[in-house]
Amino acid sequence: MAPDVHGELKFTDAQLTELEQLLAEAIEEPDDIRRLVRQSGILMAHVDLTGTPANRWHEGVRKCAARGAMRGLVQALTVELDGGPRSRDFQEMLAPIVRADTARILADEVAWLRKALTVVSEVEDPMLVYDPLRQARRSILDLRARIDDEQSWPIIISNKLTDSEVTRVRNDVAEGCFSLLSAVDQLLGVVRESEVPTPSRWPGEEVIVASHRRIAALDARRQVLSQLRLFLQLLDRDLLLPSGVSALGSEDNVAIRR
Repeated sequence: MAPDVHGELKFTDAQLTELEQLLAEAIEEPDDIRRLVRQSGILMAHVDLTGTPANRWHEGVRKCAARGAMRGLVQALTVELDGGPRSRDFQEMLAPIVRADTARILADEVAWLRKALTVVSEVEDPMLVYDPLRQARRSILDLRARIDDEQSWPIIISNKLTDSEVTRVRNDVAEGCFSLLSAVDQLLGVVRESEVPTPSRWPGEEVIVASHRRIAALDARRQVLSQLRLFLQLLDRDLLLPSGVSALGSEDNVAIRR
């Protein structure tokens, strides 16, 4: 499972109970339970792992859920159960949770990219586009990681596609990520350079340097806008975006056709 920084995995109470029951049968040794709960990232001082395996797992799972550590616990369990007799049961139980989580994160990434498109389109001050571009950069890297991840990509690419079509989609999105990332990095570099004091070692140098910087900023801004629109169009065309989520609005599609 690809690493995330998108908040907690969301389990219902029934799903937590199902997980506890599965783990009570799959992992019984107290030291193993303690080690796996510790890997979730919570402080063991808050966890009382006494009693039967069912009691221990109930305590461990509920404490992880209460303290926002389910993602870490699931990552540890995925490694621990991989290849074992309960691995398939664990993956099947986890599948709807991962699908919902992936859909939520995909919607978040699209929203950040659309925000970057709006800001870069409307704002001329380089410093005001820096933070949205930094977030957009993280979103691009996250989408690339999901396309490469063997668990994530089947969730965000239609299962109606042939193998060759899936390969084409994965390649197109990966190339789109690379092109957009290059454009964003170029504009971020221009923004950082704009913070450097303009030199004035000889008459007129300050004016010339400032003019060159403005031209570089305009060129980099145009590249980001072009690549962002193309990339969002690609997401709309090829990925299974959550219901009600569109990467591109009508105004952006008009801009692309022009």
